[in-house]
Amino acid sequence: MINRRELLNAAAVLAVPGLAGAQSLDARAISRVLIDERHAPARALGLRLAAAGRAVHRLSAGDLTSVWLDELEPLWRDHPLPLAGLTESSALFCLEELTLRNGGRVVFHAEHVEFANGELEHAVLRGAETYLSARELRRAGREWPRVLAQVLSVYPESLARARPGRSVAGLAAELPPGAQLLSSWILAPA
Repeated sequence: MINRRELLNAAAVLAVPGLAGAQSLDARAISRVLIDERHAPARALGLRLAAAGRAVHRLSAGDLTSVWLDELEPLWRDHPLPLAGLTESSALFCLEELTLRNGGRVVFHAEHVEFANGELEHAVLRGAETYLSARELRRAGREWPRVLAQVLSVYPESLARARPGRSVAGLAAELPPGAQLLSSWILAPA
């Protein structure tokens, strides 16, 4: 459930250059976003990108099955376009496997950990550092979903030339009790 604060934060996206709804979507734009609605940062990201004209698909209880089978797989099969998301790593792992047969690959992957004490840690694992850095995310503090929304709203040509290969989403993270790991990512046709 989206709370009042998240709604007000999302409304602020209209004041962010480059994310206004009037921005036209071109072939490189991320037009579809997948979020895990159980997590506040993912909901905030979804609200911002929906306000910018992106179609947001929500994972209920982290289950990718119906969203993939009913909505995303037919689109990806017929007309693969870049897809972005903020989910748990298991959803990224499954999506990577599902899109491989149609030439998909992870071109951007970052991890975001919130510890039980409220501290945040970010790591960019795949994607040009000029596209987004962990340092930028750290500087944004609790507003890191806003920075991520700005970045995930487009698919830059530099990522199209990114090195091929699998992501590391299949590796289980070792986290202390109470910590939560989310992965932000872009899947694109090779």
